[in-house]
Amino acid sequence: MMYGWSDTMVFGPVHWLFFIALVVVVLYPIGRILSRIGFSPLWSVLVFAPLVNLVALWVLASIDWPEQKDRR
Repeated sequence: MMYGWSDTMVFGPVHWLFFIALVVVVLYPIGRILSRIGFSPLWSVLVFAPLVNLVALWVLASIDWPEQKDRR
């Protein structure tokens, strides 16, 4: 017997609690890091966009951070 998406994609309350916990665990520290270097913490949502997250990581790695500006 063939199963369709409706038969296999059942999301219960435990799934949603795990999903919310995962989002908080990932987004909170990234938002804190971004706010410390002068960006809006809302940019942390880019973590969940495929390929955009890699570009954002490279941009973040190549910019001058505030602590580096003070040292010069």
